[in-house]
Amino acid sequence: MKRISIILPLLFSITLVSCGPQKSPQTAADAVSSGEQSQTTQETVQADAPKQPVIAPECKRVIRQMVTKQEGGQQYLLDDSTLWQVMPDGQVQHIKQLDDVVDNYSLIPSTDVVIHYTNNKIMLTHIASGTELFNLTGDSTHHAVMFTPDNKEMATRNADGTYNVWIVPNRFSGIQLSETVQDFMNRQSADYKMSFNIDTYAIAFSGDHRAAIASDDMLNNKIGLIYYMDQNQWKNQIKSLARTNSHITHLAISASSSYVAAVDEKGQLYVTSTNMDQKGFKVYARSYTNTRNVKFVGDNVLAIEPERLVLIDSATGNVLWTRETRAVSCYAPSAEQLLCSTGDTIEEIDGKTGKLNRTLFFNDKTYGILTGANQLSGSADAKCLITK
Repeated sequence: MKRISIILPLLFSITLVSCGPQKSPQTAADAVSSGEQSQTTQETVQADAPKQPVIAPECKRVIRQMVTKQEGGQQYLLDDSTLWQVMPDGQVQHIKQLDDVVDNYSLIPSTDVVIHYTNNKIMLTHIASGTELFNLTGDSTHHAVMFTPDNKEMATRNADGTYNVWIVPNRFSGIQLSETVQDFMNRQSADYKMSFNIDTYAIAFSGDHRAAIASDDMLNNKIGLIYYMDQNQWKNQIKSLARTNSHITHLAISASSSYVAAVDEKGQLYVTSTNMDQKGFKVYARSYTNTRNVKFVGDNVLAIEPERLVLIDSATGNVLWTRETRAVSCYAPSAEQLLCSTGDTIEEIDGKTGKLNRTLFFNDKTYGILTGANQLSGSADAKCLITK
């Protein structure tokens, strides 16, 4: 089987080499912070300065994947192949220790199954029983599995560049082990397919036969070409949106398909509208030259930088909020909620304000929840919270 490596729009990020960072428009919070710093005394440390608690490294494990549960809440897959879930009512549960190494799994949002790459096949495996249900059509590896921003559609790439697309709630939710073989075969068939007449190396699906595409035309020395495809409007045609003149490393599209954002190998951010009357990049995006990943929160652009998050109004470029953090990947279950992984913790952030609601961490069969008021709850030992 030929393995195909492409950029995943949901789960992984790449550490980039950046140009010198330029300052983004300063928010009111930034202005207050800088004003406070300018008024500091000559004392390097104030005796009564509160110490911020941190989570002890031995109390947390690396979080590899996170997805939305069908009933609401989230599932988290750790690097030791343990699977956890957090429900909307706050209940946290250790679901299972999966049988294989974590690299051979992908979580499917809103289902009770996982994708398991085994024996050169992509299998759907029932989480509770471990039963292998059926083999997905296509000949790609599970690393080529992609999801739309709302997690409702899933795509896999074939060796010929064709993408099989499944509508997840219709195909993979509510599977019963008592179903017939014909039931399984019906679930296995893709809902629709998408193909492109150019060589693509990055793609972001927004669902309903729509996608953003990145391509390099080396013969004509054109690098970082961005296209948009909407088969409902233009059957089997792609429309050119803009060109970065540098190789694109991350590509994202909003759930409404109104905007496309990209990050190039230099860490530069680009934002464009899919409205053919407004082609070309938004000028404000040039202010962000230290970006290592990009997502959307609703229709707003989330720039993920090495030390902070910036939520930007896609239409105007106005900064809605900034947050200092070391997040490496994020996804937004809704415009009101943002979940970001720092590698070994999950930060639950208010999508409207950027305020940190709480931090979650997991370790073997224990977990901890640290609130914004620095209160620790869960099964983790109190010694996991230390001050420096």
